[in-house]
Amino acid sequence: MIRLTLASMATHRRIWIGALLVAIVASAALSLAAGVVQTGVDMLALDPADLVRSSGLTELPPGFDQAQAAQLFFAAYASLGAGVVVVTSVAVVSVVNTVTNLTVELQRREYALWQLAGVSPRRITAVVRLQIALVSAVGGLVGGFSGFLFVGPVLDWALGSASGLPRIPVVYTAVDALCCVAVVVLLASFGARRSTRAAGRVLAIEALRGPSRSATRMTATRWVLAVAALAVAVLGIGSSGSVPLGDAGSNAMYGALAAVVVVVAVAPVLTPLVLRSWTALVPPRRSASWYLARNTVRYDLTRSTSTVTVMVIAIALPAVLTAVDTVTGSASAAGAGDAPASGGALGLQALVLLVGGAIATALGGATASVSMSSSVRDREHALIRSAGGTHGGVVLTALSEAVVLTGTALIEAVVVVLVVGVGLTTVLASGHPLVRPDFGIPVLSVMCLTAFVLVALATVVPTVLALRQRLVPLLAAD
Repeated sequence: MIRLTLASMATHRRIWIGALLVAIVASAALSLAAGVVQTGVDMLALDPADLVRSSGLTELPPGFDQAQAAQLFFAAYASLGAGVVVVTSVAVVSVVNTVTNLTVELQRREYALWQLAGVSPRRITAVVRLQIALVSAVGGLVGGFSGFLFVGPVLDWALGSASGLPRIPVVYTAVDALCCVAVVVLLASFGARRSTRAAGRVLAIEALRGPSRSATRMTATRWVLAVAALAVAVLGIGSSGSVPLGDAGSNAMYGALAAVVVVVAVAPVLTPLVLRSWTALVPPRRSASWYLARNTVRYDLTRSTSTVTVMVIAIALPAVLTAVDTVTGSASAAGAGDAPASGGALGLQALVLLVGGAIATALGGATASVSMSSSVRDREHALIRSAGGTHGGVVLTALSEAVVLTGTALIEAVVVVLVVGVGLTTVLASGHPLVRPDFGIPVLSVMCLTAFVLVALATVVPTVLALRQRLVPLLAAD
């Protein structure tokens, strides 16, 4: 079984390298969250006098002793730390689950060939699960232990700008790194349990055609997750107007995060609908490249939905959290009698700490999901060339495919940001009439452009390299 496991991974190395890179980035993101948690735990053991001294306070407010001040410091740190852990965890769970399942789906033809060669369904499932565990463990080790290089400097830089927090030593240990490895392995193995079980039941007819072209189905788990996340989103944003502004920001942040989870959960239903609707605005006769790219994306909905889902996380998550921060910041300024603020309550460094790991994981997942499918795309483009298509037309088709994927993700992200921005502003307006709406447009634009560039590179570069190869080997490839 070991020989079969390693031989299959070598044959489909593009796919497994993509899964490995996602495991590395996810583990690295988790290491940052683990550093936040471990530093907070050690903070409890510090002497209150040392905390007060490191915060720069020269005089305590009336009625406060050093122990009470230390409790306030820890509460502020715990609030920021909880946000980092939750945001990072949501992104890591979503991306690892999506990419791991795509890894299995792209190799369905391989599993059908194994069955024809006499490999039992139970052994196929065991091999696939071993492959996933092996890749996620290696990636987790690399990402987790790379945390020793950046967790300390990043947390020092981010926490140094946070008002009201003392300067505390950052702690990240080998145990934290191993915990990150364990989490990545568990997420990958648990998230792919359904697809790995299905891998052993692939029909032999799959050996006569390419990878699975069916759309990902809405399972009962997805429906439950969507309903639960929707309830959390409504409760988090709806309750923001009835609590102090300090708590309103936290409630709204978790509500906005839940809104993103709703879109991720219903992606198998939402993404094909959005994709068909907006791409139909360009008539087929206007551009042959657009027509081919649109139909390629629509034809392989498993691959497309996976890519769009992680791109939505990369674009929507930082934009919606920035919008929430800016809206609550304007309400705070208006409540204090100042002009509504144009910025948010969080500093830039704290905001980067909050969403940095999630952004890196989502962008890595989007790039990997596209590059993992490059072998399938090479054969599709070879068919275009065999039908008389030019090299320039093939490259333009690949670029159009990146536009289709990015545009679909952008539309879904904009819907999330608009709903959260309008909803939060409406809720807060009853108690703070001068509150200003915000939709995180600068962050939305930057993240959309970044995602497009990465996906375009992952699409176009393999296409250009494949154009140098002869048609016959490409058409004969799996």
